[in-house]
Amino acid sequence: MKLFLMRHGDAQQAKKDSDRELTPQGITQSAAMAVHFKNEKLSHIFSSDYLRAKQTATHFQSALAQPVPLELTEYLRPSTETLRAFDFILDTFERIDNPNTCILLVSHLPLVSELCSLAVKGRVGQDYGFATSGLACLEADYPDEGTFELKWIKSPDKISG
Repeated sequence: MKLFLMRHGDAQQAKKDSDRELTPQGITQSAAMAVHFKNEKLSHIFSSDYLRAKQTATHFQSALAQPVPLELTEYLRPSTETLRAFDFILDTFERIDNPNTCILLVSHLPLVSELCSLAVKGRVGQDYGFATSGLACLEADYPDEGTFELKWIKSPDKISG
């Protein structure tokens, strides 16, 4: 099973955190990542329901070679407790119940870094330094805390390799 964790693109300031839109740079970043990974065979995309994450996920979704469902969820908001968000991930893998499942989660710092740490190390604490629109690829045969292998982390300015 494959899990992609993505931080939203660069966002503007706004009175309400959930209303922050992507900047022109954020749009460019998320579009560049999406185009680079357009042939990835994603099963589902899940995104925070905050505007900047939703916009990032939509750019990614529209660039993919095949249609992939996008679901907005409160479990990926910046204020979500890491264990609660990780339970959402595990429940999603269990619900889909397919060893070839490949999902993309679009969220915020520090949650994406904490989820990566929990998935790979089995504990929160490792900082993975996600850039805006940064994307990590993790794989596990049996998803649980500490069972994922980190394959790579890429940022929009380093997507050639």
